[in-house]
Amino acid sequence: MKPKWAVLLTVLLLLGLLATACRTTPTDTDTTTDRPLFVVAMDASFPPMEFVDENKEIVGFDVDLLTAIAEEMGFDFEIKNTAWDGIFAGLESGDYDVIMSAVTIRPDRQEKYDFTDPYINAGQAIVVQADNTEIQGPEDLSGRTAGAQIGTTGAFAIQDIEGAELKEYDSADLALLDLVSGNIDAVVVDTPVAADYALLSDQFAGRLKIVGDAITSEEYGALVNKGQNQDFLELFNEGLVRVRNSGVYDQIYARWISPDAAVAPIVTDAGSGVAPAPDFPIKVAILAPLSGDVKTFGDSTRDGVLMAFDEARAAGWEIETVITDSRCDAQEAANAANKVIFEDGVNYIIGEVCSSASIPVSEIAEAQGVLQISPTSTNPAVTINEDGSNKEFVFRACFLDPFQGEVVAALGRELGAETAAILFDVGNDYVKGLAEYFQASFEEMGGTVVAYEAYTKDDTDFSAILGKVAAADPDVIFLPDYYAKNNLIAAQIRERGIEAQLLGSDGWDSPELEIDLFEGGYFSNHYSPADPRPLVQNFVAEYAVKYGAEPDALATLAYDAAHILLQSISEAGVDDPAVVKDHMANIRFEGVSGDITFDEFGNPVKKAAIVRIVNGEREFFRFVSP
Repeated sequence: MKPKWAVLLTVLLLLGLLATACRTTPTDTDTTTDRPLFVVAMDASFPPMEFVDENKEIVGFDVDLLTAIAEEMGFDFEIKNTAWDGIFAGLESGDYDVIMSAVTIRPDRQEKYDFTDPYINAGQAIVVQADNTEIQGPEDLSGRTAGAQIGTTGAFAIQDIEGAELKEYDSADLALLDLVSGNIDAVVVDTPVAADYALLSDQFAGRLKIVGDAITSEEYGALVNKGQNQDFLELFNEGLVRVRNSGVYDQIYARWISPDAAVAPIVTDAGSGVAPAPDFPIKVAILAPLSGDVKTFGDSTRDGVLMAFDEARAAGWEIETVITDSRCDAQEAANAANKVIFEDGVNYIIGEVCSSASIPVSEIAEAQGVLQISPTSTNPAVTINEDGSNKEFVFRACFLDPFQGEVVAALGRELGAETAAILFDVGNDYVKGLAEYFQASFEEMGGTVVAYEAYTKDDTDFSAILGKVAAADPDVIFLPDYYAKNNLIAAQIRERGIEAQLLGSDGWDSPELEIDLFEGGYFSNHYSPADPRPLVQNFVAEYAVKYGAEPDALATLAYDAAHILLQSISEAGVDDPAVVKDHMANIRFEGVSGDITFDEFGNPVKKAAIVRIVNGEREFFRFVSP
């Protein structure tokens, strides 16, 4: 949490900056370029992230990073220096568009604001007098007095240390002064300022030192009002990936952050890899449809999990797997869950794939205290009970259908569609739910649903409902079913000469989708193999070597789900689902499908990828943030 500094620290080293060129005002903007202009609030009293130098310029890490991203993505920005204690109120009242001011991404803030992807890892560090040899970590603060700025993460961290006495200050520099005077034993502060930069100032240099590693993990992000300036979020996130991959991010980091810093850049290297192996074996069940109508979904899910487990075994994990065909069927899945729990004795389940199968599995897992994480089941009822309470032992690695339905509806409206037809399987929770969410969103956005037609799982002749669709002459047709059923419907749509544009969901993502039938269509998905992050590109390449194919979203989400489970077990340190679930609920995980944290219902907050079909090929269109 960013402190509010009462005394501006002296800067020993001033470096050349790129910021001035992009810090344009509305009157400076070249209107002929039609470049977007964003007003960005910063509290310029927080070196090295943002501060006023001796030339009265606002400089620092945040300024340089925003400048680099703006240059890469073709937008301009104007900085508005704003006091920290009023910075959020100003955003809410519309005084500026964005806050980028070393703001920690926290769940309470995410309820009110939309954040960019995190751009730096920070945390709380322990600072002591330079000659202190007794305090080496948080455990040594027991029985001692530690200072922190009032209401900050540092203060909360001290309160969590058993036996430590907290003394609070109006600003962090006052706490450091009291430490230098010997009135307290330590100070717990944000690493970028007090732990890395402040120690270089004339006031504190040589008198204080940092001990141990950061005792909390915090990530900074830029933020906007909920639902506003989404274009800034997309530009920033894509630009951040580009400046990381180009090496510019590393140059900015080296310019502003001490080489011995406890703050660290966001790691995107796939080598971050497997969580440390525990000293006990684990048994995990994989429930997936390995036969039936969506067999390719099951194959991809199994392969993604096994690839993650092979990596883990190479890193010292001892893992026994129980693989069961649950056929994407509610009763088969329930039977499989009972078998792996009561006969095989597993504590953890990865699966099922289909929501209609994952829902009964979740009810059994929750009742038996077995931790379940579904890679791909998107229906809200997977993690939520009928009374609205959450299933504490149930998680998922994918976004939810309400978000997916809204994304596709917004895409349809963006493509100019005024009218839509929706065809859905009335007996499939996933398909029926997506149809409902798309309809509600499309109509809320001003569109009209002119045909809303149901069919059953066993139907193969759609001539009757397609006759109604043809008569309604919609601009788009939404097909939220799985690939096999969509192949049948799309073929009959083409036979009847219906020219409406086809839209779909993640159920289209299969190598067995007859792609020529969907030419010009769009569908939402959980990741894109075109994502330039090294983590993604390394995974795609390694999967292709192992299985001879490009990984689809099913394989990717299964791979991420497996690593989420392993990291949670590693952090828990015990083979106990009741403990592991608590660590999973608080996890921060960078996956191939995106950065993942969980809400209170075990659902991740993450982006969706839009894929379009052009010349018989899948082509990445763009990402959409929640």
